[in-house]
Amino acid sequence: MLIKVPEKYKIPLIGIMQIGIIDRGSSLIQVRYTTCCNLNCTFCSTAAGDHKVNYTVDADYLITWVREVIRLKENKITEINLDSMGEPTFHPEIIKIVK
Repeated sequence: MLIKVPEKYKIPLIGIMQIGIIDRGSSLIQVRYTTCCNLNCTFCSTAAGDHKVNYTVDADYLITWVREVIRLKENKITEINLDSMGEPTFHPEIIKIVK
């Protein structure tokens, strides 16, 4: 099952391990936008290919939250890591997210 997370759900995208923005108190933030994966790698620490329920965040909603976190951190972000509990390139709007 795939659950798409649009802005209308009003799910805060801060502090959720699977999706959203993770701030560990440094100048780096992690941005996770999907748990989807089309692989089943034996070395995968999240067993992404085995998830029964997957999530994908709407790109515009995610970008809004990233900008808000940057604002809250007073523009002191020097690095944004795009990662995932799945395959990072699987998101249909990956180009928009990277830009």
